[in-house]
Amino acid sequence: MNNAELYECNNDLQKRDTLECLEEYAKKLKWNRTGDRIIDIGCAEGSVTVNLLKEYIPKNFKVLLGCDVSEKMVTFANVHHKDERTSFSVLDIARKVPEEMCYNFDHVFSFYAFHWIKDQETAFCNIFDLLEKGGQCLLTFLGHNPMFDVYRILAKSNKWSCWLEDVEKFISPYHDSQVTKAAIVLIMNILIKKRKCYGSINHTGRWSEYSLISLAS
Repeated sequence: MNNAELYECNNDLQKRDTLECLEEYAKKLKWNRTGDRIIDIGCAEGSVTVNLLKEYIPKNFKVLLGCDVSEKMVTFANVHHKDERTSFSVLDIARKVPEEMCYNFDHVFSFYAFHWIKDQETAFCNIFDLLEKGGQCLLTFLGHNPMFDVYRILAKSNKWSCWLEDVEKFISPYHDSQVTKAAIVLIMNILIKKRKCYGSINHTGRWSEYSLISLAS
């Protein structure tokens, strides 16, 4: 969706679950006394970044950068939410991260965005590249969800098939997996070998509609 105004009025599900996630996990993260540099991946039009995430990070944060693949969303976010320490930029986390952004953040957040990414290994590698040594990330994204089955059913119907020719683009890469955590652990192990780092994963399936991943590197 590239209509920022429409999205801002229709993302109640994302806001509800992000609030619940932050309420439980923000206090478990490690924060620097001198302030943190924070990036929110898949920020859309910026409302979740500034109205929710910003309320759960220490007030002395140094930088809060929201990123999204949509230039229209980023433009809207900068017009409506930018301030001295908060800004927004175009970034595709599935592609190579600009060198000037590497090792430049203490915390990476992403809410309801990672299930749009097919190349999960590259995305997780890019998160590591964004993080300063000892940094952390907190992600929420859809794993298995019945709505994805509905998409596939509609894609086979005469009425809706023309609108859903690329239906697999809108289905989580973990939807057909019975072992979401194991799949992510495998990606992490590959990352650890590639980057010669260490990491830990905290996964919960408490909310059936998505999987929550928290990793430190």
